[in-house]
Amino acid sequence: MLREQFTFWILFFNLSLVLVCLSPADPPV
Repeated sequence: MLREQFTFWILFFNLSLVLVCLSPADPPV
């Protein structure tokens, strides 16, 4: 189960990174 959670967080982080790159006018910070 731990591996599944790790994979989920990796995918989630990648998705967030892509969203940030697509919208540089609205930084998450």
